[in-house]
Amino acid sequence: MPMRTIALRGRVVERCGGGDGIDVERWPAPVVAFVMASVSRAMIFETALGMTEAHEETLAFVEKQLRRLAERGPEEL
Repeated sequence: MPMRTIALRGRVVERCGGGDGIDVERWPAPVVAFVMASVSRAMIFETALGMTEAHEETLAFVEKQLRRLAERGPEEL
């Protein structure tokens, strides 16, 4: 996973639990962290098996959503 994605993931998880206006009912930090980690693990597992279909698109989508959440907040997703 690119370092920029890891950094964005950290910022999002911090904001979800940081009390700065993010609705933790809608975006519970443990759930957000689990989903992000699960996608990462699935991509690593699939890559090891030689299956990489949709990985680029998935990574681009996740990075876009994380960037939007980190910069603007969940109401704009």
